[in-house]
Amino acid sequence: MSNFSSYSVSHGNRKDHTGAILDDQDTRFLRSHGFGDGELIGARGFVGVDGSVELELTRETACDVVRVYDRGKRIFRIAMAGLRLRTHSGERPLTREDDVYVGHLRVVERGGRLYLVSTARSRMTRCKKRNAAKRVVVRPLAPAATPIADRAPLHRPHAGLITKWDDGLGLRVPDEIAAQVGLAEGARVEIEASDDGRIIVTRSPRHFTLDELLAGMTPEREHRLDDDDPRGGEII
Repeated sequence: MSNFSSYSVSHGNRKDHTGAILDDQDTRFLRSHGFGDGELIGARGFVGVDGSVELELTRETACDVVRVYDRGKRIFRIAMAGLRLRTHSGERPLTREDDVYVGHLRVVERGGRLYLVSTARSRMTRCKKRNAAKRVVVRPLAPAATPIADRAPLHRPHAGLITKWDDGLGLRVPDEIAAQVGLAEGARVEIEASDDGRIIVTRSPRHFTLDELLAGMTPEREHRLDDDDPRGGEII
């Protein structure tokens, strides 16, 4: 499965951020144009409510450097001053209050400049809140208000088939939907039924493994063990 870069504006529970995560392929493209690790970088442009994105990557609006993120990916913050939200009625400054996420982006070169742009699969959604479960409602998505002729349909319903799994039933989640909500193989979820007949899938809070818990045990965190003299009929 192909990887894609993404852009997000979030005001999560712990820390506000706005920035981009570039996949390994786009990272190599950046390095070849002088945006290697530790190099200043910024962006300016627009994010559209239809999922369209066009951000020019430039040092002129730099507020961060390219940093290692995970498994070949790179991450950097973006200043809000040069960003705008494009809606069906016009444009306005983009702020963290918009709390948006757009995945499936690519880095391209135009006239010697680099741009982070949308693809046919790009779609704007809300960011996943830190320390809060992402609620996924299994239902058809609403069609886009303004269709885009040169793109594939982005909001079409996904047909599914219920199959027998052990002592229950299973539903296959398409890769596109899983990527939008941050689900991966092995992820824990909670399933509940609503009064109107919908099925609601919620990501479960993270469960730490024993190895992860033991890794956090340091001498400073150990509980003090007090010893005392024998009492009563104790045998030492």
